[in-house]
This record gives sequence, structure tokens and C-alpha cells, in this order.
Amino acid sequence: MITRILPFLWLFHGIIANAALVAPIQPSSRLPTTSEPGDQSFLAILAIHRKGDHPKPTPFTIDTGATLPLYPCSKPTLANTSFTLSTTTGPPVVLRKIQVACAPVRIAGLGPAESALHAQLARAAGLPLTFSYCLPSAGYGALFFGATSYRFGASGRGFKILKLGLSRLRASSGFYSARVASIELGGVRIALDRDALFGTHRRYTALPGASYRALRDRLVAQSNVSRANARFGALDLCYRIDSAAAMESLPTIRLAFAGGFVWEIGAANYLVPTREPGLFCVGIVNGGEDSTPAIGTFQQQDHVLEFNLAKKTLGISKSLVGMGGNCADLSTPMVN
Repeated sequence: MITRILPFLWLFHGIIANAALVAPIQPSSRLPTTSEPGDQSFLAILAIHRKGDHPKPTPFTIDTGATLPLYPCSKPTLANTSFTLSTTTGPPVVLRKIQVACAPVRIAGLGPAESALHAQLARAAGLPLTFSYCLPSAGYGALFFGATSYRFGASGRGFKILKLGLSRLRASSGFYSARVASIELGGVRIALDRDALFGTHRRYTALPGASYRALRDRLVAQSNVSRANARFGALDLCYRIDSAAAMESLPTIRLAFAGGFVWEIGAANYLVPTREPGLFCVGIVNGGEDSTPAIGTFQQQDHVLEFNLAKKTLGISKSLVGMGGNCADLSTPMVN
């Protein structure tokens, strides 16, 4: 449970076995209903300390494009520091000589590089080269290092091992991507056949112009709730929704990956609540006529996304909210 990973109760020096590292995630202080793509970030709470200092929980912005962790320090370039991280099956561990770049910001760099935070932690702790996260729509989420299996549930309701749909992961030019063959909506297939970026780059999903217009037209044709003559920043397809039943009546968007996996995105992950009660706008934007598709963090919320660089796979779970819970009901029993 996420509430169990917040306190740092014990310190343990050395390599961990049959466990993963975990840190809580919380949204940035900005409102979750922001007006522009990329306007909200997510923060991993990591305990960082120098020699002789006590570990201090510190928020780091999660950035899957940054190739080094960044932290304010006195040296002009690079510095070695220590991180204290909770483990999933025992006491926290202290991992020393983690290299950070000195900068005026705090960034948890999770890009595809040996200098990235997850790669350094994997080497220091003897863990698989993988990281995963569950970005919360409310409350706390979780950032895992070295996890390859996940337990979902809450005390009194029972637990289950969470299954992930898999696609081939590509890592190049500072980005992670996976091949999306098509977008499906109400039985209609919209061809895409492009590598789509996955990570924390954008708040809302961006599609090439032709794909965006085709998807927008299908949403308009298949939605049976009232359109609103409104817009919310870059989001210009809006609806008046006054009940959970109306929300559930909206169609599901399906991303079909090369290889056969299909990711279902329900209305809760594409309809953005605005500051006006009952007004929701579709959180998908036109990225430009020949742009690279990019999957937004709003669409990723309340799902587990696993970036397994050792096996070169991207894993995506079903919506945890759709399964009757949220990111706070997530843990991991052991490393396979």
C-alpha cells in the first residue's frame, strides 16, 4: 500500500534481493484541470542526502526524457550523493554514489541512458533494468525501480496479480516509444502505423492531424451526450455530463499495438473535467499534420506502465479505477 512506503523507518546498507525499490508519486501543485498540454507534472518523493546528513524526503519532477538526475548542489557539474529508498519486501536501503547533475531544479531523469536514475539504481542495488509508475488521478501513486510483478488490491478485498499487456519498447534519441498500428472506436478502425511516444512529455495525447480529425469525427458521431459550445485551452471538443451513467455511456478508445496488444482507454481517461461543473473536454489534441504521436499523462493515469529496458517491452495494465481501486492499492510482491 502507498501509505506504507511514506515513512523511512529503517536503514539497510547493501544489495537487496527479491524486492524492488519504490517511491510515492503525487501530482504537482498545479490544478489537475489545467488548460494547456504539459502544464501538470508528477513528483516522485525521494530521500536524498550527502555525507553526514539525514535523509530528507524531497520532491523530484519525473521526466522520462532527462538522462541524468538533476539536483541543486554547489559543484558546477556533477556530484555523487546518496538516496534512501523504501523496498517492497523489507526495510529501506541506502544507495550511495548516485551521480547527479548540479542544476537549480530537481528532476528524476528516467530517460534511456546509463546515467539515468533508474539505470544507476539498478546497478547499485543489483536490480533488473526496469522502472514503472502509476500516475494518480487523486491521492498518491507509485514509482517502482526493478519491479517485474505487481499486486493489486486492499486489505479485506483480497489481492490479485496484475496482468500487463505487452508491446515492443523502442528507446532512442532520448525517448521511449511503441508502435501503434491503429486507433479503434465503436468498431471503426483508424489506421496509424506510427511509433508513439510514451512517458511524461505531454499532459494530453497528441495525434497527427489526419488521425486526430478522424478520431474527433468518430467521437462526435458516437457520443450520445450533449455537446457544449465551449473550449478549454487547446481542448475544443466538450460535453455537458451530469451523471456517472452518462460518462459510462461514452465510447471506449482502443489503441491497437503492433504485435496484437490492445489498450482500452475509457472516458475517464480522455474526458478532462474543467473548472466549470459538468463541463468536460476531450483531452486529445492535434499535434500537427506529420507529427509524432505522443500519449499524454492524462491518458496514463491510474494505469501501471512498465518500461522494461532489459526485455525491451512496454507493459500497460488495465485501469485500476475500472478494477475498483486506484494507484494506492498497488504493491509488488517480489522481483522475478
